[in-house]
Order: sequence, then structure tokens, then C-alpha cells
Amino acid sequence: MKNFGGAGKVASMVLAGCVHHGVYANPQERIGSEYNGAGLFLTALNTSPEVPEGLAVTVLRSDRFDLYAQPDGRFLGRPEQATGVSYDAPELDGAQTIILEGADHRETATSPDAFIAMYSALAGTPPTRLDIQPEEQPQVSGEISGFANGAPTNLPLAGARLDVFAVDPQTGERRGDPVYSQTVGTDGRYGPFAAGPGQPYEFVIAADGHPLTRIYRSPFPRSTTLANLRLLPPPAVAVAGEIVAMMRPRGYFGIDDNATLDAVPIAGRPAGEPVPSVWQAAIAVPGDTAQSVAGGFDGEVITARTTPDDPDDVAWIALTD
Repeated sequence: MKNFGGAGKVASMVLAGCVHHGVYANPQERIGSEYNGAGLFLTALNTSPEVPEGLAVTVLRSDRFDLYAQPDGRFLGRPEQATGVSYDAPELDGAQTIILEGADHRETATSPDAFIAMYSALAGTPPTRLDIQPEEQPQVSGEISGFANGAPTNLPLAGARLDVFAVDPQTGERRGDPVYSQTVGTDGRYGPFAAGPGQPYEFVIAADGHPLTRIYRSPFPRSTTLANLRLLPPPAVAVAGEIVAMMRPRGYFGIDDNATLDAVPIAGRPAGEPVPSVWQAAIAVPGDTAQSVAGGFDGEVITARTTPDDPDDVAWIALTD
């Protein structure tokens, strides 16, 4: 936008939870980091004017619950050390700022309040509804990507094999043979397949160099080309058994959130820490008999199924909310 003439191609822009002034600001350390508000990159980017002239820009930020806009460095591995930034670090001079109370870092872009703010900024009027208009037969597609060196690559996982099963919403058991199967090409894209209304699914991905991964998802109310399947390293657990994990890609789990896995409040949320920073949880399920494991958050409940005949696979419950 600022460095390569993009402003002339954009009518308006909404920025959600961005680290415009860094997650820390220190002119004496790591000045080459793009996350250093006093570093070379952000210092140049923030030279006046911070917002290109004539461009309508809206900034969405949390009031104080964004873990990347904190005056204390505890989320950077430096507790009780000042970061040099504060809750207002995402703001830009010349932009309209909308503060979303109670939003975590991801919810500045994914919460209902964020949607209202985005829609209003771009359309000039509030949305007439918040609920998704259901479709009779949604068409679902997306991209499969993998991981390397313990971290996601966000790159297409060519040659991955995908099988999609309709499952019982109460038990997670498969309802017959796969409803869709495909070996993806170099672009990693799968689909589309016709999803049944109200039907949850299990996505089974087999790929070289990755554990067999089974991802359980809620029903799809509408068509999407962005039902991406990101393979992740198996979570570490302290006891033996088949791993069942739960993730919240659209946000984090706070200490006050009703988040459970196998009917137990999820672990890993630091006691007394009001800023949500945990988005994954995992348990190990022992035994030689297949079991149903339910994960839930904010009213959404998804049930996975263990597969003792293949104890090295990893089951993920992928929350929508």
C-alpha cells in the first residue's frame, strides 16, 4: 500500500489486530525484526503520513486483551519487562479506530463485533443480519498444507490423499464409506464436494512425512472455497494413549471461557491470566476400544472418535467459533 503504489488501487481498507507499531519497540535490539516498532522496517513504514492520503482506513483493536499489544513482555518470554508498546499499538494516525471490548488477538478479525465494524466500514451501513444464510447443498473445497521443522508451511501439500466421511454428530462414528476422495495435485486443492445440510464430517489426510491426520468439523451452512486443512505437528502429552486434540483457529481460550475436551475443562490456560493466549488443547485416550471424545466451546460441540487400530494417527477437533 505505502511502498509500491497500492493505495491507488484501493478504495478503503480495514486492518484488524495488526502490529503496526510492533509487539515491542527497542532501537538497541533486533532492529531487523519486522515486529520491532523501533526497527528498520516499521520505522520506515510508519513515517508520516502513517495512512496514505485520501484513503479511508479503519483499524480494529482490542481494548486490552490482544496478546501482541501488551506493555509487559510475558507473552514474548520476558515477564515483567516493558515492551515499549501498549494496548493502542495497532492504531495509526489518520485512521478511524474502533475498539472491540474483550476481543482477543484473533477475535479482532473474526468476532461478530468485528464483522459489524468491517461491514459498516466497507458498505457504509451496518449489516442487516449476522447469521449465515443456510444453503441446501453447500459446495466445499479448500487447500491441504503441511508442516516442516515443527511449524506450518502454509504451502500446498502435493500428493496428499483425502477421504471425507460423514459422521454421527453424537458419537463421531462414520456413516459408511467416504462421501468424497481425492489425491491432490501440486496446488494442494481438493473439492468441491457437496456437503449435506446439518451434516458433520471427518477429513482424513494421508501424506508422506506426516502422521495420518483426522480433522472433525461442524456442518457447513454455506459453500466455501476456504475449508483449508492445515496439518500440524502432533501435540505433546504427558501420558500414553491416542492423541485427540482441539483447536480454535478463530480465537483463543480464555480462563473464563467454557471450553472442554472429553468433558473436562481444557488445560494450559494460565491461572489468573486475563489475556487469552492458548488456542490448542490435547488429551491422550488409552484403551483398546474405540471411544467418542467431545470437544466444546461457546455452545459448539464436535465429537471425534479414537482408532485404537491405528494409535499413531492424530485426531483434531476444529472449532468453527
